Amino acid sequence: MKKLLKTLISSLAVVFVFFGIIYAQSVPDWVSTPTFKKGSNVYYVGMGIDKDKVVARNKAIEDIKSKVVESILVEITSEAKKEMLITSDESNVEVVNKLSSEVSTKGKARIFVPTPESEYSFQDKSGNYIVYLLTKYPESKINEERARIEQIYKDMIRSVDKFIEEGDNYAKEGKLINAVISYTIAAKNSLDVEERKMNYPEIIKKIDDILSRVSVEVVGGNNKNVTVGDAGEVKFGVFYNTEGNKIPVKDVNLIFRVVEGGADISTSGTTGEDGMAICSVNKVLRFENKKLTIRAFPNIDFSGLASINQDTRRDASKLIGKTRLIFAEASWYMSMAKSQKAAIIALVEKDGKYYYDKKLSSSLSSYVIKKGYKTSSVQMSKEVSGDTYDDFSKFVKNSNLVLVKVSEPIEKNVDFGGDEKVVRVISSVTVEIYDESGNLLNSESFNITSSSKDNFESNLSKNIGKKIEEINF
Repeated sequence: MKKLLKTLISSLAVVFVFFGIIYAQSVPDWVSTPTFKKGSNVYYVGMGIDKDKVVARNKAIEDIKSKVVESILVEITSEAKKEMLITSDESNVEVVNKLSSEVSTKGKARIFVPTPESEYSFQDKSGNYIVYLLTKYPESKINEERARIEQIYKDMIRSVDKFIEEGDNYAKEGKLINAVISYTIAAKNSLDVEERKMNYPEIIKKIDDILSRVSVEVVGGNNKNVTVGDAGEVKFGVFYNTEGNKIPVKDVNLIFRVVEGGADISTSGTTGEDGMAICSVNKVLRFENKKLTIRAFPNIDFSGLASINQDTRRDASKLIGKTRLIFAEASWYMSMAKSQKAAIIALVEKDGKYYYDKKLSSSLSSYVIKKGYKTSSVQMSKEVSGDTYDDFSKFVKNSNLVLVKVSEPIEKNVDFGGDEKVVRVISSVTVEIYDESGNLLNSESFNITSSSKDNFESNLSKNIGKKIEEINF
Protein backbone atom coordinates (compact mmCIF):
# COMPACT_ATOMS: atom_id res chain seq x y z
CA MET A 1 0.00 0.00 0.00
CA LYS A 2 2.79 2.38 0.93
CA LYS A 3 4.59 1.54 -2.28
CA LEU A 4 1.46 2.23 -4.38
CA LEU A 5 0.86 5.53 -2.58
CA LYS A 6 4.48 6.54 -3.15
CA THR A 7 4.19 5.81 -6.86
CA LEU A 8 0.94 7.79 -7.15
CA ILE A 9 2.44 10.80 -5.39
CA SER A 10 5.50 10.70 -7.65
CA SER A 11 3.31 10.56 -10.76
CA LEU A 12 1.19 13.49 -9.62
CA ALA A 13 4.33 15.46 -8.91
CA VAL A 14 5.55 14.95 -12.50
CA VAL A 15 2.18 16.00 -13.89
CA PHE A 16 2.09 19.15 -11.73
CA VAL A 17 5.63 20.06 -12.75
CA PHE A 18 4.79 19.55 -16.48
CA PHE A 19 1.67 21.69 -16.34
CA GLY A 20 3.54 24.23 -14.28
CA ILE A 21 6.09 24.60 -17.09
CA ILE A 22 3.41 24.78 -19.78
CA TYR A 23 1.33 27.40 -18.07
CA ALA A 24 4.41 29.34 -17.03
CA GLN A 25 5.27 29.73 -20.71
CA SER A 26 1.68 30.54 -21.74
CA VAL A 27 1.30 27.92 -24.46
CA PRO A 28 -0.99 29.33 -27.20
CA ASP A 29 -4.28 27.51 -27.79
CA TRP A 30 -3.49 27.06 -31.50
CA VAL A 31 -0.50 24.79 -30.79
CA SER A 32 -2.74 21.77 -30.22
CA THR A 33 -4.88 22.30 -33.36
CA PRO A 34 -3.06 21.36 -36.62
CA THR A 35 -5.70 22.96 -38.90
CA PHE A 36 -8.66 25.17 -38.11
CA LYS A 37 -10.98 27.73 -39.68
CA LYS A 38 -11.60 31.21 -38.39
CA GLY A 39 -13.78 33.60 -40.33
CA SER A 40 -12.88 33.44 -44.01
CA ASN A 41 -9.39 32.04 -43.38
CA VAL A 42 -7.86 28.63 -42.85
CA TYR A 43 -5.03 28.33 -40.33
CA TYR A 44 -2.27 25.72 -40.43
CA VAL A 45 0.09 24.79 -37.60
CA GLY A 46 3.47 23.30 -38.39
CA MET A 47 5.87 21.72 -35.91
CA GLY A 48 9.60 21.04 -36.20
CA ILE A 49 12.12 19.46 -33.80
CA ASP A 50 15.92 19.68 -34.03
CA LYS A 51 19.04 20.51 -32.03
CA ASP A 52 19.40 23.56 -34.28
CA LYS A 53 16.57 26.06 -33.89
CA VAL A 54 16.84 27.29 -37.51
CA VAL A 55 16.57 23.73 -38.79
CA ALA A 56 13.62 23.08 -36.48
CA ARG A 57 11.88 26.16 -37.87
CA ASN A 58 12.45 25.01 -41.46
CA LYS A 59 10.98 21.63 -40.55
CA ALA A 60 7.90 23.41 -39.22
CA ILE A 61 7.55 25.23 -42.56
CA GLU A 62 7.76 21.90 -44.43
CA ASP A 63 5.12 20.51 -42.07
CA ILE A 64 2.82 23.40 -43.04
CA LYS A 65 3.30 22.61 -46.72
CA SER A 66 2.32 19.00 -46.11
CA LYS A 67 -0.83 20.04 -44.27
CA VAL A 68 -1.78 22.45 -47.07
CA VAL A 69 -1.44 19.67 -49.62
CA GLU A 70 -3.50 17.31 -47.47
CA SER A 71 -6.25 19.88 -47.02
CA ILE A 72 -6.60 20.35 -50.76
CA LEU A 73 -7.32 16.60 -50.96
CA VAL A 74 -5.78 16.19 -54.40
CA GLU A 75 -2.40 14.58 -54.87
CA ILE A 76 -0.84 14.69 -58.30
CA THR A 77 1.09 11.45 -58.58
CA SER A 78 3.87 11.62 -61.11
CA GLU A 79 7.62 11.43 -61.52
CA ALA A 80 7.53 15.22 -61.27
CA LYS A 81 6.13 15.11 -57.71
CA LYS A 82 3.26 17.50 -56.87
CA GLU A 83 1.94 20.66 -58.48
CA MET A 84 0.36 23.24 -56.18
CA LEU A 85 -0.07 27.00 -56.04
CA ILE A 86 -1.05 28.53 -52.71
CA THR A 87 -0.94 32.31 -52.28
CA SER A 88 -2.35 34.96 -49.98
CA ASP A 89 -4.53 37.83 -51.20
CA GLU A 90 -2.82 40.23 -48.80
CA SER A 91 -0.43 42.41 -50.78
CA ASN A 92 1.97 42.96 -47.87
CA VAL A 93 2.60 39.29 -47.14
CA GLU A 94 6.30 38.50 -47.07
CA VAL A 95 7.15 35.23 -48.75
CA VAL A 96 9.75 33.51 -46.61
CA ASN A 97 9.97 30.21 -48.46
CA LYS A 98 9.20 28.96 -51.95
CA LEU A 99 9.22 25.48 -53.40
CA SER A 100 9.40 24.97 -57.17
CA SER A 101 8.40 21.69 -58.77
CA GLU A 102 7.48 20.26 -62.15
CA VAL A 103 4.38 18.50 -63.42
CA SER A 104 4.09 17.13 -66.92
CA THR A 105 0.78 18.84 -67.71
CA LYS A 106 1.30 22.37 -66.45
CA GLY A 107 5.02 22.95 -66.06
CA LYS A 108 6.28 25.13 -63.22
CA ALA A 109 4.25 25.94 -60.13
CA ARG A 110 4.94 27.08 -56.57
CA ILE A 111 3.99 26.60 -52.95
CA PHE A 112 4.23 29.82 -50.95
CA VAL A 113 4.42 29.90 -47.15
CA PRO A 114 3.58 33.39 -45.82
CA THR A 115 5.25 34.92 -42.81
CA PRO A 116 3.77 33.13 -39.77
CA GLU A 117 1.00 34.87 -37.84
CA SER A 118 2.49 33.51 -34.61
CA GLU A 119 5.44 31.48 -33.43
CA TYR A 120 6.02 29.47 -30.28
CA SER A 121 9.15 27.54 -29.32
CA PHE A 122 10.94 26.03 -26.33
CA GLN A 123 13.91 23.77 -25.61
CA ASP A 124 13.34 20.41 -23.92
CA LYS A 125 15.63 18.64 -21.45
CA SER A 126 17.41 16.80 -24.29
CA GLY A 127 18.47 20.08 -25.86
CA ASN A 128 16.04 19.85 -28.77
CA TYR A 129 14.27 22.96 -29.99
CA ILE A 130 10.55 22.47 -30.56
CA VAL A 131 9.13 25.14 -32.88
CA TYR A 132 5.45 25.75 -33.70
CA LEU A 133 4.41 28.10 -36.51
CA LEU A 134 0.91 29.39 -37.28
CA THR A 135 0.14 30.53 -40.85
CA LYS A 136 -3.03 31.88 -42.43
CA TYR A 137 -4.47 31.30 -45.93
CA PRO A 138 -7.72 32.71 -47.33
CA GLU A 139 -10.22 29.85 -47.64
CA SER A 140 -11.25 31.12 -51.08
CA LYS A 141 -7.71 30.52 -52.35
CA ILE A 142 -7.72 27.00 -50.94
CA ASN A 143 -11.01 26.25 -52.68
CA GLU A 144 -9.80 27.75 -55.96
CA GLU A 145 -6.66 25.67 -55.80
CA ARG A 146 -8.61 22.52 -55.00
CA ALA A 147 -10.81 23.07 -58.06
CA ARG A 148 -7.81 23.85 -60.25
CA ILE A 149 -5.84 20.78 -59.19
CA GLU A 150 -8.88 18.54 -59.55
CA GLN A 151 -9.35 19.87 -63.09
CA ILE A 152 -5.70 19.24 -63.90
CA TYR A 153 -6.04 15.69 -62.61
CA LYS A 154 -9.18 15.11 -64.68
CA ASP A 155 -7.35 16.48 -67.72
CA MET A 156 -4.49 14.06 -67.08
CA ILE A 157 -6.93 11.14 -66.93
CA ARG A 158 -8.56 12.33 -70.15
CA SER A 159 -5.14 12.64 -71.80
CA VAL A 160 -4.63 8.91 -71.30
CA ASP A 161 -8.10 7.92 -72.52
CA LYS A 162 -7.87 10.34 -75.45
CA PHE A 163 -4.64 8.85 -76.83
CA ILE A 164 -5.82 5.27 -76.30
CA GLU A 165 -8.97 6.08 -78.26
CA GLU A 166 -6.92 7.91 -80.89
CA GLY A 167 -4.61 4.89 -81.22
CA ASP A 168 -7.58 2.53 -81.58
CA ASN A 169 -9.07 4.73 -84.31
CA TYR A 170 -5.75 4.91 -86.19
CA ALA A 171 -5.48 1.12 -86.01
CA LYS A 172 -8.97 0.73 -87.50
CA GLU A 173 -8.03 3.12 -90.33
CA GLY A 174 -4.86 1.18 -91.13
CA LYS A 175 -2.59 3.95 -89.81
CA LEU A 176 -0.73 1.52 -87.57
CA ILE A 177 2.46 3.50 -86.98
CA ASN A 178 0.32 6.52 -86.05
CA ALA A 179 -1.47 4.16 -83.65
CA VAL A 180 1.86 3.13 -82.12
CA ILE A 181 2.80 6.79 -81.60
CA SER A 182 -0.55 7.55 -79.92
CA TYR A 183 -0.30 4.46 -77.72
CA THR A 184 3.23 5.49 -76.71
CA ILE A 185 1.96 8.89 -75.52
CA ALA A 186 -0.93 7.19 -73.69
CA ALA A 187 1.51 4.79 -71.97
CA LYS A 188 3.70 7.69 -70.82
CA ASN A 189 0.72 9.69 -69.54
CA SER A 190 -0.80 6.69 -67.74
CA LEU A 191 2.15 6.57 -65.35
CA ASP A 192 1.34 10.10 -64.19
CA VAL A 193 -2.18 9.18 -63.04
CA GLU A 194 -2.88 6.67 -60.27
CA GLU A 195 -6.23 5.65 -61.75
CA ARG A 196 -4.64 4.80 -65.10
CA LYS A 197 -1.40 3.09 -64.09
CA MET A 198 -3.06 -0.30 -64.43
CA ASN A 199 -3.58 0.43 -68.15
CA TYR A 200 0.15 0.72 -68.84
CA PRO A 201 0.92 -3.00 -69.48
CA GLU A 202 -2.13 -3.29 -71.74
CA ILE A 203 -1.03 -0.27 -73.80
CA ILE A 204 2.51 -1.61 -74.17
CA LYS A 205 1.05 -4.93 -75.37
CA LYS A 206 -0.96 -3.09 -78.05
CA ILE A 207 2.27 -1.51 -79.33
CA ASP A 208 4.15 -4.81 -79.21
CA ASP A 209 1.39 -6.65 -81.11
CA ILE A 210 1.40 -4.07 -83.91
CA LEU A 211 5.20 -4.09 -84.27
CA SER A 212 5.18 -7.89 -84.42
CA ARG A 213 2.97 -7.82 -87.51
CA VAL A 214 4.39 -4.82 -89.43
CA SER A 215 6.91 -5.39 -92.22
CA VAL A 216 8.79 -3.20 -94.73
CA GLU A 217 9.43 -4.70 -98.17
CA VAL A 218 11.13 -3.69 -101.43
CA VAL A 219 8.36 -3.48 -104.02
CA GLY A 220 10.20 -2.05 -107.02
CA GLY A 221 13.59 -0.84 -108.26
CA ASN A 222 15.68 -3.64 -106.75
CA ASN A 223 18.68 -5.50 -108.24
CA LYS A 224 19.53 -2.93 -110.92
CA ASN A 225 22.84 -2.85 -112.79
CA VAL A 226 24.09 0.75 -112.78
CA THR A 227 27.21 2.88 -113.08
CA VAL A 228 28.44 5.97 -111.23
CA GLY A 229 26.27 8.94 -112.16
CA ASP A 230 23.12 6.90 -112.79
CA ALA A 231 19.80 7.87 -111.17
CA GLY A 232 16.50 6.13 -110.46
CA GLU A 233 14.16 5.20 -107.63
CA VAL A 234 13.36 2.40 -105.21
CA LYS A 235 9.80 1.70 -104.07
CA PHE A 236 9.28 0.42 -100.52
CA GLY A 237 6.01 -0.89 -99.07
CA VAL A 238 4.80 -1.14 -95.46
CA PHE A 239 2.36 -3.93 -94.65
CA TYR A 240 0.39 -5.30 -91.69
CA ASN A 241 0.41 -9.09 -91.83
CA THR A 242 -2.69 -10.80 -90.43
CA GLU A 243 -4.28 -14.16 -91.19
CA GLY A 244 -2.18 -14.61 -94.30
CA ASN A 245 -3.11 -11.21 -95.73
CA LYS A 246 -0.92 -8.16 -96.28
CA ILE A 247 -2.75 -4.95 -95.50
CA PRO A 248 -1.06 -1.73 -96.74
CA VAL A 249 -0.18 0.66 -93.93
CA LYS A 250 -0.55 4.34 -94.80
CA ASP A 251 0.96 7.50 -93.32
CA VAL A 252 4.17 5.75 -92.23
CA ASN A 253 7.25 7.98 -92.23
CA LEU A 254 10.08 5.87 -93.64
CA ILE A 255 13.73 6.86 -93.22
CA PHE A 256 16.08 6.05 -96.11
CA ARG A 257 19.80 5.47 -95.52
CA VAL A 258 22.69 4.34 -97.73
CA VAL A 259 24.37 1.45 -95.89
CA GLU A 260 26.79 0.33 -98.64
CA GLY A 261 28.45 2.52 -101.25
CA GLY A 262 27.48 6.15 -101.76
CA ALA A 263 24.61 7.99 -103.42
CA ASP A 264 22.66 11.23 -103.31
CA ILE A 265 19.18 10.07 -102.21
CA SER A 266 15.99 11.42 -100.63
CA THR A 267 16.22 10.82 -96.88
CA SER A 268 12.57 10.08 -96.07
CA GLY A 269 9.14 9.39 -97.52
CA THR A 270 5.57 8.83 -96.32
CA THR A 271 3.45 5.88 -97.42
CA GLY A 272 0.22 6.60 -99.28
CA GLU A 273 -3.07 4.71 -99.41
CA ASP A 274 -1.27 1.81 -101.11
CA GLY A 275 1.33 1.63 -98.33
CA MET A 276 4.10 2.68 -100.73
CA ALA A 277 6.88 5.25 -100.34
CA ILE A 278 9.52 6.11 -102.95
CA CYS A 279 13.21 6.70 -102.32
CA SER A 280 14.64 8.85 -105.12
CA VAL A 281 18.24 8.09 -106.08
CA ASN A 282 19.45 11.34 -107.63
CA LYS A 283 22.95 10.12 -108.39
CA VAL A 284 25.08 7.05 -107.73
CA LEU A 285 28.41 8.24 -106.31
CA ARG A 286 30.34 5.05 -105.53
CA PHE A 287 30.08 1.33 -104.86
CA GLU A 288 31.19 -0.86 -101.97
CA ASN A 289 31.96 -4.47 -102.88
CA LYS A 290 30.53 -3.56 -106.30
CA LYS A 291 27.21 -2.76 -104.65
CA LEU A 292 25.03 0.16 -103.55
CA THR A 293 22.56 -0.71 -100.77
CA ILE A 294 19.71 1.47 -99.47
CA ARG A 295 17.82 0.64 -96.26
CA ALA A 296 14.28 1.79 -95.36
CA PHE A 297 12.90 1.69 -91.80
CA PRO A 298 9.97 3.31 -89.94
CA ASN A 299 10.57 6.42 -87.87
CA ILE A 300 9.15 5.71 -84.39
CA ASP A 301 10.28 7.65 -81.31
CA PHE A 302 10.16 5.85 -77.93
CA SER A 303 12.32 8.41 -76.09
CA GLY A 304 9.29 9.57 -74.08
CA LEU A 305 9.10 6.17 -72.40
CA ALA A 306 12.86 5.74 -72.04
CA SER A 307 13.18 8.85 -69.85
CA ILE A 308 10.65 7.95 -67.12
CA ASN A 309 11.99 5.12 -64.96
CA GLN A 310 13.84 1.83 -65.07
CA ASP A 311 10.77 -0.24 -65.98
CA THR A 312 9.76 2.02 -68.87
CA ARG A 313 13.37 2.16 -70.07
CA ARG A 314 13.30 -1.62 -70.26
CA ASP A 315 10.03 -1.55 -72.22
CA ALA A 316 11.33 1.20 -74.52
CA SER A 317 14.52 -0.77 -75.15
CA LYS A 318 12.47 -3.85 -76.05
CA LEU A 319 10.26 -1.87 -78.45
CA ILE A 320 13.25 -0.11 -80.02
CA GLY A 321 14.92 -3.49 -80.53
CA LYS A 322 11.79 -4.83 -82.22
CA THR A 323 11.51 -1.71 -84.41
CA ARG A 324 15.11 -2.10 -85.61
CA LEU A 325 14.15 -5.46 -87.10
CA ILE A 326 11.51 -3.77 -89.27
CA PHE A 327 13.45 -2.76 -92.37
CA ALA A 328 14.11 -3.67 -95.98
CA GLU A 329 17.18 -3.22 -98.17
CA ALA A 330 17.39 -2.66 -101.92
CA SER A 331 20.67 -3.23 -103.76
CA TRP A 332 22.00 -1.85 -107.03
CA TYR A 333 25.02 -3.52 -108.57
CA MET A 334 27.94 -2.04 -110.43
CA SER A 335 27.63 -2.67 -114.16
CA MET A 336 31.11 -3.67 -115.32
CA ALA A 337 30.01 -3.71 -118.95
CA LYS A 338 29.25 0.00 -118.86
CA SER A 339 32.13 1.03 -116.63
CA GLN A 340 34.75 3.38 -117.98
CA LYS A 341 38.42 2.82 -117.46
CA ALA A 342 40.52 4.96 -115.17
CA ALA A 343 44.24 4.89 -114.47
CA ILE A 344 45.64 6.20 -111.23
CA ILE A 345 49.07 7.76 -110.93
CA ALA A 346 50.26 8.84 -107.49
CA LEU A 347 53.21 11.21 -107.27
CA VAL A 348 55.18 11.86 -104.10
CA GLU A 349 57.44 14.90 -103.74
CA LYS A 350 61.08 14.49 -102.81
CA ASP A 351 63.68 17.27 -102.84
CA GLY A 352 61.38 19.55 -104.82
CA LYS A 353 60.43 17.01 -107.53
CA TYR A 354 57.45 14.66 -107.86
CA TYR A 355 58.17 10.98 -108.53
CA TYR A 356 55.86 8.10 -109.42
CA ASP A 357 54.96 5.95 -106.38
CA LYS A 358 53.82 2.54 -107.61
CA LYS A 359 52.84 1.23 -104.15
CA LEU A 360 50.62 4.21 -103.34
CA SER A 361 49.09 4.13 -106.84
CA SER A 362 48.20 0.46 -106.41
CA SER A 363 46.63 0.96 -102.96
CA LEU A 364 44.46 3.81 -104.29
CA SER A 365 43.07 1.65 -107.11
CA SER A 366 40.44 0.08 -104.83
CA TYR A 367 38.90 3.52 -104.20
CA VAL A 368 38.64 4.17 -107.95
CA ILE A 369 36.94 0.79 -108.40
CA LYS A 370 34.34 1.82 -105.79
CA LYS A 371 33.46 4.68 -108.09
CA GLY A 372 32.46 2.11 -110.72
CA TYR A 373 35.57 2.29 -112.90
CA LYS A 374 37.76 -0.45 -114.25
CA THR A 375 41.37 0.33 -113.45
CA SER A 376 43.95 0.53 -116.23
CA SER A 377 47.46 -0.66 -115.56
CA VAL A 378 50.26 1.88 -115.83
CA GLN A 379 53.73 0.79 -116.87
CA MET A 380 56.44 3.24 -115.93
CA SER A 381 59.65 3.48 -114.00
CA LYS A 382 59.76 4.72 -110.45
CA GLU A 383 62.31 7.28 -111.58
CA VAL A 384 59.82 9.06 -113.86
CA SER A 385 59.12 12.54 -112.52
CA GLY A 386 56.79 15.40 -113.33
CA ASP A 387 53.63 17.00 -112.00
CA THR A 388 51.33 17.70 -114.96
CA TYR A 389 48.98 15.71 -117.15
CA ASP A 390 51.30 16.14 -120.14
CA ASP A 391 54.16 14.53 -118.23
CA PHE A 392 52.21 11.26 -117.88
CA SER A 393 49.59 11.20 -120.66
CA LYS A 394 51.78 8.95 -122.82
CA PHE A 395 51.48 6.22 -120.18
CA VAL A 396 47.67 6.29 -120.25
CA LYS A 397 45.76 4.96 -123.27
CA ASN A 398 41.97 5.22 -123.80
CA SER A 399 41.38 5.90 -120.15
CA ASN A 400 40.56 8.62 -117.69
CA LEU A 401 43.38 9.63 -115.39
CA VAL A 402 43.30 10.18 -111.64
CA LEU A 403 46.46 12.17 -110.88
CA VAL A 404 47.41 12.42 -107.20
CA LYS A 405 50.22 14.71 -106.00
CA VAL A 406 51.50 14.47 -102.42
CA SER A 407 53.88 17.18 -101.20
CA GLU A 408 56.87 16.28 -99.06
CA PRO A 409 55.65 16.17 -95.43
CA ILE A 410 57.05 18.78 -93.06
CA GLU A 411 57.05 19.03 -89.29
CA LYS A 412 55.35 22.09 -87.89
CA ASN A 413 54.73 23.41 -84.38
CA VAL A 414 51.01 23.86 -83.79
CA ASP A 415 50.06 26.38 -81.09
CA PHE A 416 47.00 25.36 -79.03
CA GLY A 417 47.16 28.44 -76.81
CA GLY A 418 49.24 29.18 -73.75
CA ASP A 419 52.69 27.63 -73.60
CA GLU A 420 51.64 24.33 -75.15
CA LYS A 421 52.99 23.62 -78.63
CA VAL A 422 52.59 20.29 -80.41
CA VAL A 423 54.58 19.01 -83.38
CA ARG A 424 52.45 17.86 -86.32
CA VAL A 425 53.39 16.35 -89.69
CA ILE A 426 51.61 18.20 -92.51
CA SER A 427 51.40 17.52 -96.25
CA SER A 428 49.30 19.07 -99.01
CA VAL A 429 47.56 16.76 -101.51
CA THR A 430 46.04 17.56 -104.90
CA VAL A 431 43.74 15.18 -106.80
CA GLU A 432 43.07 15.94 -110.48
CA ILE A 433 40.67 14.02 -112.73
CA TYR A 434 41.22 14.06 -116.54
CA ASP A 435 39.14 12.45 -119.29
CA GLU A 436 40.56 10.47 -122.22
CA SER A 437 41.18 13.69 -124.17
CA GLY A 438 43.08 15.36 -121.35
CA ASN A 439 40.26 17.66 -120.26
CA LEU A 440 40.28 18.48 -116.55
CA LEU A 441 37.00 17.13 -115.13
CA ASN A 442 37.51 17.96 -111.47
CA SER A 443 40.21 18.74 -108.92
CA GLU A 444 40.52 19.19 -105.20
CA SER A 445 43.35 20.19 -102.87
CA PHE A 446 43.51 19.47 -99.15
CA ASN A 447 45.94 19.03 -96.27
CA ILE A 448 46.69 15.87 -94.31
CA THR A 449 47.83 16.39 -90.72
CA SER A 450 49.28 13.55 -88.61
CA SER A 451 50.80 13.19 -85.17
CA SER A 452 53.98 11.57 -86.52
CA LYS A 453 55.69 10.60 -89.76
CA ASP A 454 54.89 6.92 -89.18
CA ASN A 455 51.23 7.76 -88.63
CA PHE A 456 51.24 9.91 -91.77
CA GLU A 457 52.64 7.14 -93.96
CA SER A 458 50.45 4.35 -92.55
CA ASN A 459 47.22 6.34 -93.10
CA LEU A 460 48.15 8.15 -96.33
CA SER A 461 46.30 5.79 -98.69
CA LYS A 462 43.14 5.78 -96.56
CA ASN A 463 43.04 9.57 -96.19
CA ILE A 464 43.48 10.16 -99.93
CA GLY A 465 41.07 7.34 -100.80
CA LYS A 466 38.26 8.93 -98.80
CA LYS A 467 38.68 12.12 -100.81
CA ILE A 468 38.66 10.21 -104.10
CA GLU A 469 35.32 8.67 -103.05
CA GLU A 470 33.90 12.13 -102.38
CA ILE A 471 35.08 13.77 -105.62
CA ASN A 472 32.50 13.76 -108.37
CA PHE A 473 33.74 12.21 -111.63
